[in-house]
Amino acid sequence: MLAVFVSIIFLAVVFWGFPDSPSPWFDQGINLSIVKTFARDGVYSLGVGPNDFIGQRSLVFSTNYPLFSFIILSFKLFGVGLWQAQIVMVLFMAVFLWLAYLLSNVFLKNKILSLLAVALVITFLPFYGNGLSGGLGEVPGLVYFISGLLLSRKDKPWLIFLSGVFFGLGAATKVFNTLLLPCLLAGELWYAWQAKKYLWKRWFLIFGGFALPLLIWLFLLFPPGTIMENFRATYSYYKNPYSLNDSFQIFRNALKFLTETTPIHFLILIIAFVGGLLLKKKNPELKRMEIIIAAYVLFNIFWFVRSPGWYRYFFPAHLIVLALFPGALAGWFGDKIRQSIIIGALTLLLFTQAAYLIKERNSGLYYNPGPRMFAEFVNNNVSKEKDILVINNPAVAFLLESDRVWQRLAINPYFIGGRDWFSESQYPDFIVLNNDSPILLHNQEENLNKKYKKIYQVDRARLWQKL
Repeated sequence: MLAVFVSIIFLAVVFWGFPDSPSPWFDQGINLSIVKTFARDGVYSLGVGPNDFIGQRSLVFSTNYPLFSFIILSFKLFGVGLWQAQIVMVLFMAVFLWLAYLLSNVFLKNKILSLLAVALVITFLPFYGNGLSGGLGEVPGLVYFISGLLLSRKDKPWLIFLSGVFFGLGAATKVFNTLLLPCLLAGELWYAWQAKKYLWKRWFLIFGGFALPLLIWLFLLFPPGTIMENFRATYSYYKNPYSLNDSFQIFRNALKFLTETTPIHFLILIIAFVGGLLLKKKNPELKRMEIIIAAYVLFNIFWFVRSPGWYRYFFPAHLIVLALFPGALAGWFGDKIRQSIIIGALTLLLFTQAAYLIKERNSGLYYNPGPRMFAEFVNNNVSKEKDILVINNPAVAFLLESDRVWQRLAINPYFIGGRDWFSESQYPDFIVLNNDSPILLHNQEENLNKKYKKIYQVDRARLWQKL
């Protein structure tokens, strides 16, 4: 009965405002545009104009084929669009919930508490904000990661090899997840130390399986003919993605764990997780899994504090420790208190999360039909023969149906892509521009007002027509 109720709640929240919940934004627009380019033109890159594609993929791709391949299939079967991408994300979210239940039950051996772990995830609002955003790799990466964890407990050689393949797919899904390699290494070395022997056969199988998806990933990022300078630029980008040199950034981000609600929520879960890890005695096999998870969480925290401070950057760790929270409570209390008290504590957290979910589910951050409405107006009112330049708004560019769409965008501090119309003193028929005046305009706001008139606006997106 509890499983049915949890499933109904999940489906109700997922399809609230579908497919504009959440609305597409910059990163999602980049990823979906990459998939659209492949589905439409057969080129695995980001299209920035008619027959114009980004060559240096490694500076554009933060997510890759373990997710993109499924969205490409959806686009091929059902056409290109938001709902076609979100259906894939719904399936990944559903699989994640099932795996979270299995993982929790490995530690707890308690179906009720494991279902409550799933309920905690379902009432966690960021699960939908990040998980439903088509083209984002956090939840799919966790699906592969947890699959690898569960299979790593098996004894059969082919299952150990398959475990490595899943870990490798998780690493290839998103750049951050390449850190799964040292996480897995930490767990395996600890297990070998406990066993007091070298596990050469196991290591050959699991790390051999890990290597295969990464080799494909590297091939897709650096196709034959890639020059050494591209490797250097990629290394600099991955080392410091946002080109941050502010020495106080780490301090400001760390302070959020004491001053802002979402990081505080995460901190409480981390304390519970670490306490359960240290207090409860487990067999070496389960301890190995916990070490891999703990290393992943630790890397994720470091990744966040070195970022601009967006909560999405610790979302994967947040999600996995939330799913393991019931097990952490059991680790703290064990047999000292009855299960009913643990259930009571979990129920209190559930109601708190559910109240916040109901309150904020309809907010602009999680539901906004504006980008789709804007794109529909352009699709219905602008001739397909007219050139449309979209500046720094890949979400709208993805939703436009014309073959004459051009993009000019600053993807990250290391890369600006697309045709530079203004430096060529060229002016397209239409321009899509946000309310701000990005540097990509080359300070030509005055010319823009002389040569164009604004004919439509939704939220921050404005459509300008050439006079």
